[in-house]
Amino acid sequence: MVTEGANIVVVGTAQRPGKVREHVLALARFNGNGERDPSFGEGGALLTNFGAFNTYAGEGLSDPVGRIVVAGHIESDAQSPGDFLVTRFTRDGQPDVGFREVTDFRDAADQAQAIALQGDRIVVAGTVGDRTPESDDVGPAIGVARYRP
Repeated sequence: MVTEGANIVVVGTAQRPGKVREHVLALARFNGNGERDPSFGEGGALLTNFGAFNTYAGEGLSDPVGRIVVAGHIESDAQSPGDFLVTRFTRDGQPDVGFREVTDFRDAADQAQAIALQGDRIVVAGTVGDRTPESDDVGPAIGVARYRP
């Protein structure tokens, strides 16, 4: 995404170095000339999982005051199928401890994949549910949640 001042913020998922199966949210900010912005996060990048087993990014956006809002999903432990995650970061790439939401639609894989602003609210959409041979679940459905930060 392009933010104010023509900076480019990249949001994704990374594997933490040295860890076999620990996925984290990854954010990096680049100046207009393509160099990493050292004033963002730690040396231009940030890795975080909020203390969870795995954290995955779906999509991010910049809100009207320059904060970065990310939707994805979070797994609390190795048996967790995942829940919607919506979190926010300050302009300088630090987690905004005042806003982080986790939504469990049902006891199945919930994965937020898209995010938009609707006035002062955040709207997130993704897949909810997961059909497996062991379950009677009807399969993936669309999940939509709206948050007021």
